Amino acid sequence: MRAFFAKGVDRFQVAWAVEALPALVHLSVFLFFAGLLIFLLNVNHTIFGPVCCWVVLSSAAYVCITFLPIFWHDSPYYAPLSSAAWLLYTTIPYVFFAAMAFIPSRHRRTFWIWVHFCDLRNRYRRWILGGIEKAAEETTSERASEIDCRIVEWTVDALGEDDALEKFLEAIPGFYQSDVAEEHDLPREVQEKIEVAAGKFL
Repeated sequence: MRAFFAKGVDRFQVAWAVEALPALVHLSVFLFFAGLLIFLLNVNHTIFGPVCCWVVLSSAAYVCITFLPIFWHDSPYYAPLSSAAWLLYTTIPYVFFAAMAFIPSRHRRTFWIWVHFCDLRNRYRRWILGGIEKAAEETTSERASEIDCRIVEWTVDALGEDDALEKFLEAIPGFYQSDVAEEHDLPREVQEKIEVAAGKFL
């Protein structure tokens, strides 16, 4: 029964419907504020000014929160309209690069430009199909060494008990002999933190 209804959930796009409900609530709030501003414009100009300022500031904050995940993939802020904005943000370049990749390249100089357009087209297609999460995964894999160094630094900073510090220090020789250490060179300040932690432990 669970598998039967799970297939129906996928077929009828319940995830989109669930995501659309908060968007409709936000849309109703914006329509309410628009109606309030129109009402106050006709009734009382003194109150209209401050209310208009607050509505504009709130709308600007909402727009910023909506577009933050598009430009900074590690943003923890997300609005219901962020997925619609993401779809628009990725579809327009995808259509452009798909049209440019459709034009065949006859010259050697333009061949590499054509290949670049094909790569960009495929990237935006993956982003359309995978959503913001796919872009965040790609950004994470591109910055893996930086993130790994930050994880090691956070781990060293968080170690307070002797048992945890001992396990961490026991793992250091294995870490430096692994493939991960060959790929990622730890920054000097992280190495100094490890040395200080080892000195305190000893």
